[in-house]
Amino acid sequence: MDERIEKILKTDADARKRIALAQQQAKEVTNEVETEIEKLRLQYEKKADTRIREIKKQQQKEMTAIEEEKRENNVRILKTLENVSKEKTDNWVEEIYERVISD
Repeated sequence: MDERIEKILKTDADARKRIALAQQQAKEVTNEVETEIEKLRLQYEKKADTRIREIKKQQQKEMTAIEEEKRENNVRILKTLENVSKEKTDNWVEEIYERVISD
């Protein structure tokens, strides 16, 4: 009977060692997976940040181009108004003079 108990105890001890080893291996694998996940997260975050910076830069270029186009358009409009004003000034002065003097 002692032999059976010893065998059972030995089998139990071996099983406990195997369980402990399996638990340790599971913990190591979990740590490796978590490390790899963090590494991938950081890589994707870096790629996303780079892409966001590129998009912002492109949008800034587009906004600058739009602003320049509007500025040029405003200059053209102002020049047109100045030209019309120069052309019409004599007529307007004469009309105003006629209206004031005529009354």
